[in-house]
Amino acid sequence: MIRSWEEAYIQHNIGNLEDRLWEPMTGYYRFILNSRPLSWVWEKRKEHFDEEFRSYVDGLEP
Repeated sequence: MIRSWEEAYIQHNIGNLEDRLWEPMTGYYRFILNSRPLSWVWEKRKEHFDEEFRSYVDGLEP
């Protein structure tokens, strides 16, 4: 699930994913990232993701 978000992040950054699709996706992931199971997984596994993506996710407001 998080890997799909990372791919969407990359595609958005290179202009292949429109804002109208990216923004709702980000809202959804931000919502589920605040759930205990996913936040736990993120903290334990985030080193397996691209550094720029990690910084983006860690910088999101709840």
